[in-house]
Amino acid sequence: MWERGTGSDDWFTRKKLTNGKTAMVAMWRFDDISSAMPYFYVALAIVKKRKHTYSSDIFDNRITGDGGLEGLLFAKQALIDFEERFTLRQFAIAVAGSDGRRQRAYERYLTRLGYRKERVDGQLVMVKRINRKEAQA
Repeated sequence: MWERGTGSDDWFTRKKLTNGKTAMVAMWRFDDISSAMPYFYVALAIVKKRKHTYSSDIFDNRITGDGGLEGLLFAKQALIDFEERFTLRQFAIAVAGSDGRRQRAYERYLTRLGYRKERVDGQLVMVKRINRKEAQA
């Protein structure tokens, strides 16, 4: 389900939705010197055509709300899959809303999945830290 992006530690997955649009979730690794573990920042895009997922400006904050519940459920499952399949012993996943309404929705929902509200790089984001005793094969 997850594919490696152009960067060595960037990942993405996509799915064709029933409304004909394509949903894409991407994870970008960010290693902060002050942090004990790498962070993966999450981005969700829903586009009209799959070929648009190859565009360099796919995540430029254009908000349409076209994905509906199906797109959000896909994004939720993608987060769960990434957490289960990624092999680092310690890492964090950070989710930030593109506006206040989305951020509040993420805060309300992602707490059920173990995410906590934190300030990262001056922005409030939902963060989940994964600490495993041993790396998965």
